[in-house]
Amino acid sequence: MRLTIVLSVALALAVTQVSAQQKLSLQQSKDIANSNNISLKNSGLRIGFAEEGKKAAYSSYLPKVDANGVLMYGFRNFIPAIPPYLPQGVNNFFLGTVTAQQPIYAGGKINTNNELAKLQLEVNKTRLKQAKDSVNLITEQKYLQLININEQYKTVISNTYYLDTLYKEMGDYLKSGLIAKNELLKVKVQRNNLLLNKSKISNMKQVALLDFCQFIGIPFDPGIQFTDSVLVVKDPAALYIKPETVLNTTDDYKLLQKNVSAETLQTKLKRADYLPSASVGVSASQVGVIDRGLGSRFTPLAFGVVSIPISGWWGEGKHILRQRKIAENIAANNLADGSNLLQVRMLRSWYDLTEAFEQYGILEDNLLSSSENLKVERDNYRSGLNNLSDLLKAQADFQQTESELAEAKVNYQIKLSAYRYVTGKMEDKQ
Repeated sequence: MRLTIVLSVALALAVTQVSAQQKLSLQQSKDIANSNNISLKNSGLRIGFAEEGKKAAYSSYLPKVDANGVLMYGFRNFIPAIPPYLPQGVNNFFLGTVTAQQPIYAGGKINTNNELAKLQLEVNKTRLKQAKDSVNLITEQKYLQLININEQYKTVISNTYYLDTLYKEMGDYLKSGLIAKNELLKVKVQRNNLLLNKSKISNMKQVALLDFCQFIGIPFDPGIQFTDSVLVVKDPAALYIKPETVLNTTDDYKLLQKNVSAETLQTKLKRADYLPSASVGVSASQVGVIDRGLGSRFTPLAFGVVSIPISGWWGEGKHILRQRKIAENIAANNLADGSNLLQVRMLRSWYDLTEAFEQYGILEDNLLSSSENLKVERDNYRSGLNNLSDLLKAQADFQQTESELAEAKVNYQIKLSAYRYVTGKMEDKQ
């Protein structure tokens, strides 16, 4: 009875463990990484920061209103009584002022500051998209590497099964006196090498899985299953994009352009320091003495202010504006140089992709040849037309080609992801 209960509990726990086993698709992994990535969170916060800066810049269009009050109280009269004009001495004094001032012209500073704030918001939104694409790319690469390890593991398992069968067959031959013992030992050595390779791949998977879990921000789980394990390799010819046609849509290029715009606006902002400014306003104030009946009425007063910087144009201003012009030229040069580098990067990524496709095609053909060769060598060995060493070499060649083909399949997908990333098509469906 107790044994039955224990077995039932153990079975229930096993079922619970299997049902709780985490399964992840590539898209789910990307979604988790996007929600947990600190860089993306900070990028979102920077957008909020820039939005508040834009609102703050817009408030410069509105009048500025200030209110000031001053109260002085003396323990002794600081103005003695002057009968009959001042029956009592004065020991306190108050002043209240309210001023509203509206800028009319500030050398273009207000408009420029608003343009800079708007540009900063656009830059942060572009950087957020860039950071998201980067997180998606890295997640996809790490996911594909785990699929590659799984495929390598399957290859070792299938070849281990092949050698297990051969080892059993050779054992029967040895018992029948048809072969020498060293023939059996050769198979055992090659089989043990496969088992060692199996152990290495298993350890490699745990390290890669830990790295993957840490990157997307989930607890490490050695039992995670990856559902997107079937990879399709297609001729990428239809995916080719001329670099110059998509250059303007890439985030890197947009940031270079915005840097040029920012430098131009900074020059305008600095030039505004040396231009006239004008503003108008209204001020009202009242002065008096508490409890004495002395004071003025709260009377408004209109005013206008004009400021004209004169010496700045032949002093430091001339050199500062020259510095700003140099900064603009540097930004323009960076845009031209960056444009060329971005196009070269796209072209290089395209050649990497086509090379990966060609490599896969060659290895696929090699696998068919090595598979046929292994079958022929096996038949020849059973017929006594070759020796065991030839058969084991054919098996090793087949295993290596099978492993290389699995890796080439994943490598193609990685190169495809990289090409979509550099051409700004990371969000497009494959």
